[in-house]
Amino acid sequence: MVVFDSDPMESIPPPEQALTRQIYAKWKSDGSSMESEQLPSFYRRIMPNDNVLQFRLLEEARGMALSKLNAKILDNEEIQELWNLFQQHAQSSSQNSDAKAEEKHYLTYKNYSTIRRASSPKVQAYLRPTTFLALICTENARDSNLIRVADLFNFVVRKVWLERTRLALSLYDLEGNGFLKEADLEQYIDELIPTIDSLARMDPDFKKFYVCSVLRKFFFFLDPGKQGKIKITRVLGSTLMQELMDVRESGEKPDKKNWFTLEASMDTYNDYLSLDRKRNGLLSREEFVHYPKASLTEAFVRRVYEECLTYEGEMDYKTFLDVVLALGNKNEAPAVRFLFRILDVNHQGAIDRQTIYYFYKDIQKLLLMDNVHPPTFADVVAEIFDMVPSRRYGWITLPELIHSRLGGTVVGLLIDKDCFLAYEFREQQLASPT
Repeated sequence: MVVFDSDPMESIPPPEQALTRQIYAKWKSDGSSMESEQLPSFYRRIMPNDNVLQFRLLEEARGMALSKLNAKILDNEEIQELWNLFQQHAQSSSQNSDAKAEEKHYLTYKNYSTIRRASSPKVQAYLRPTTFLALICTENARDSNLIRVADLFNFVVRKVWLERTRLALSLYDLEGNGFLKEADLEQYIDELIPTIDSLARMDPDFKKFYVCSVLRKFFFFLDPGKQGKIKITRVLGSTLMQELMDVRESGEKPDKKNWFTLEASMDTYNDYLSLDRKRNGLLSREEFVHYPKASLTEAFVRRVYEECLTYEGEMDYKTFLDVVLALGNKNEAPAVRFLFRILDVNHQGAIDRQTIYYFYKDIQKLLLMDNVHPPTFADVVAEIFDMVPSRRYGWITLPELIHSRLGGTVVGLLIDKDCFLAYEFREQQLASPT
């Protein structure tokens, strides 16, 4: 407790003293009205942890709401019955005789309506008239009033999968506000791993690093504002959840380009270990400059350590994953946004001639070390400013760089010798025989 030797109001000028005492007296006499008048309308009081009854009531209400949603989703037996109905009312087309059998089955709107009437209200929710219009064949005029059975069935299965996934993610939304915090998504991934055969066999000691790599990609792409939470609908609308589910379907032949496979995660982790020469679990600037997947310049690495979160000047695994994701997806808007912050040496919100010179001089050094004659600085400047249309020539802002869809190319020219050489000799590569 702070003890004052004198009245603290004495340090306040007399006119302000009277106003302060008046406000304090009003607050003391009627604190509830002051709270309602002074707090902004968007304020929501957070429920205290000791209010067990209210918490249980909210949990019960949330559970009942999720149960109702679950009851509206088709189960596997209902999906199979719907497939059988499609087959019963489908008609074959005489065209495309070389196509697969299931691709030759079509439905007219009359057949579609018959199926809908014969189905339960639960199934009818998936077979709306607008669904038929959206799936109409457009390949030729003869099939302009038909839909493929395979397209309709894939639509239903896809929608059921999205609804099941949304329900599963909602179970981890403890606050019930439609968002997932990092801890919520971490628990979901942790409990999902045993259900995927290719992940269930992973070493328990590596599990935390795998979960970390999954979380970093979700939050890197879906939380660019660093709010620490992701909207569930945004997760479902992205391709990331589908990529994660593809790991389940890949079986014994995982796609090495899929970030969520065990092999890809271990490859990234092994890169981190190989760089950590001091074996202290962190990467110094001198260690990171040897990143094996790119020929990064010292200027870029220096800026990474200036702008990204470090611990006494050394990078942890989370920051390493963010940088790797940015370098591996340079053409994506979140990656351009991440790398632009590193390129913006003067914190002016734009790339100018001085910015290009700061980074290109290191590219020149690396090219000369490889006995490659580098282009002149003037040529590089002209190439970059001609590449990205801007309102002010010689001044490229972040929105302009993203809108050009060449942000990855521009960034690569300034930070990575390999990217620079690939761009410089692109014409020869295109002309060379495959």
